[in-house]
Amino acid sequence: MSDYSSLAELGFSKLAIACYQDLYESGGSDADQMARRLGKSRTSLYRILKQLEIKGFVESIKTEPYVTYFYAEFLEKALENYSKYLGLVFRDLLDRQQQDKTLFDRITQLTSPGKPKGVPDRPAVVRKAETC
Repeated sequence: MSDYSSLAELGFSKLAIACYQDLYESGGSDADQMARRLGKSRTSLYRILKQLEIKGFVESIKTEPYVTYFYAEFLEKALENYSKYLGLVFRDLLDRQQQDKTLFDRITQLTSPGKPKGVPDRPAVVRKAETC
């Protein structure tokens, strides 16, 4: 795999692409080793690696003592994983949009003039005629 520019078209940062490329070409690594190779801080790489893992481009294995090794997925598998990830994100956005619409409708009912839907009518007050 020699060209990683297609990942930039998907919105990946230069550092995320460098991490994926490093893992792919090295066969796997821990964040400390990768930080030395890329000249970046380990903590910033952990954040990027976890994002890549969530999106399906990277797998991780925890070993003892407290070391996590990261491995790059083959690009075809990574793109398949990423497609599934985007599908989940899209469904979540649609669900949130529906929840927002429902909430907006409820607020509109409460603030519109007149009686809100679902509120029962008040019973009529009958007053007796006063006698003088």
